[in-house]
Amino acid sequence: MRPYPVLISLAASAFATAALAQSPAKPSEPAKSSGSSASQSAAGKASYGTDDCRKDLENARDAKQAGHITEKEYAEQKKMAQTKLKRDSGQAASAAQNVECK
Repeated sequence: MRPYPVLISLAASAFATAALAQSPAKPSEPAKSSGSSASQSAAGKASYGTDDCRKDLENARDAKQAGHITEKEYAEQKKMAQTKLKRDSGQAASAAQNVECK
């Protein structure tokens, strides 16, 4: 018995099975305008406050204590949270008043 017909039939059945396993993409929602998504992201950025900053720092502290992140990653998380807080409070990076969440 020759192995070529067997290999060809196996390859054909594998391709047929793979083609059947893939379902066609269905649009879940109609396309949204880009203006609405831009306004939603701007509203989400403006809502970052001291409570959000505290929650982020608490989560980062827990992750550091559990060994999931390093000290350097914790410092980056802290810096990012403070940067978001400064951005949303309307202060420039070089402002004299220092906003911090603890």
